[in-house]
Amino acid sequence: MSSADDPQQEENTKRYSYIAIPKYKNSFQEDGEYTKDLDSGKRATIICTTEWRWGECNIEITEEERKDILKSDEVRLSDYACEFRESTDGWRGENKLKDANSFTKEEKQEIMESLRNHGDDDDDDDDDEEEDPESKMKREDFNIDELMDYVGDCDTEYMEEEGEWGLDESYYYICGGCVLVPDGENVEDYAQGDGSYANKEETEN
Repeated sequence: MSSADDPQQEENTKRYSYIAIPKYKNSFQEDGEYTKDLDSGKRATIICTTEWRWGECNIEITEEERKDILKSDEVRLSDYACEFRESTDGWRGENKLKDANSFTKEEKQEIMESLRNHGDDDDDDDDDEEEDPESKMKREDFNIDELMDYVGDCDTEYMEEEGEWGLDESYYYICGGCVLVPDGENVEDYAQGDGSYANKEETEN
C-alpha cells in the first residue's frame, strides 16, 4: 500500500495553521542576519537582535510538531513554515559578528569602516557645517581591537544605506513557552487575566 493510500501516514504529514504567540510579555525575539561581501571575497555576517514586548507569527505545522513546540521552552519559529505577523515595542538587543576571529586585520578594518563613521560623532553641533574631506577616518586609522564595540554599536540603517550591507534573513524566537492559537480563533480568548497566555490543553488540566 502506498503512503497516499495510508490514512495514518496522511494524518502524520497533514499541516495545520496556527498563530504562534509567547506565553509571557517581553519574550519575542527577532534576529536579523546582515551580510556584506568584503574586498577579499569573503562574506561577513552580523546578527542584530531586537527584543520585542509582543510578537506574533503564522506557522503551518504537523500535529507532531505542535506537540514538540508545546513541550519546548524556546522555539525558533523560523524552523517551520513561518510568516511574520506583527511585533510591538521593540528595543535593541545584542549584535554579533559571526566567526569574528576568522577575519584578517584588513578585513576587520573594512568591516569597521562599513558599520559607522565614528569620526562624525564627536560634535553633533557641527552637522550644518561643510564636511572636510580630510576629516573622515581612513581604513588604516581604525583600531581593530575596537571591532566588537563597533559591531555592538552599529546602526542597521547606516549599514544598509552607506556600508553596503544587506538583510538576508530574519529569524523569530519565542522564549518561556509558546501558545498556538488555531487559525480563525481570537488570540485574546487565550489570555489568562494576569497578562499571560496559555494553551487550551493547559487551562483544561
